[in-house]
Amino acid sequence: MSIGKLAAGTGGYYTAMVASGAEEYYTGAREAPGRWTGQSAGLLGLDGEVTAEDFAALLEHRDPATGARVTAARSVPTVVAFDATFCAPKSVSILHGLGNDLLRGEVRDAHDAAVAAAWRAALDRVYAMPYTREWHPSYTAQGGIPALQEVRFSVTAHRGCY
Repeated sequence: MSIGKLAAGTGGYYTAMVASGAEEYYTGAREAPGRWTGQSAGLLGLDGEVTAEDFAALLEHRDPATGARVTAARSVPTVVAFDATFCAPKSVSILHGLGNDLLRGEVRDAHDAAVAAAWRAALDRVYAMPYTREWHPSYTAQGGIPALQEVRFSVTAHRGCY
């Protein structure tokens, strides 16, 4: 699994280039559609295939159904989301590429099941992390982190990835 950061203002690339299939020019095949997963998606009523509209709304910190803001922050964060990519090992890709239709289907189904299980495990670990509302001890000599005072008692709206 590789994880990339989506910087503020770059959501247009993902909706225009990836979701709309602009990469077909190079590969001849469309990108596999994204799927909503995780507790935050469930809380927002997001299930199944990701649509460009819902994805764009979340990158703007809005509930896709109501348009209401889903985060308490007043400013735009530098990282608005994460892009997780799962790649099968070369041996699986070769098996898929050289196999007949039945074998390709079985390899694809096994890969999809493995990705789903790995993603659930990763998100479960994120939710179980011991978060704190204190700065790292290395900041103590500098008097702490001033911005932390603004968010010290805020409620976490969501964790993890969409």
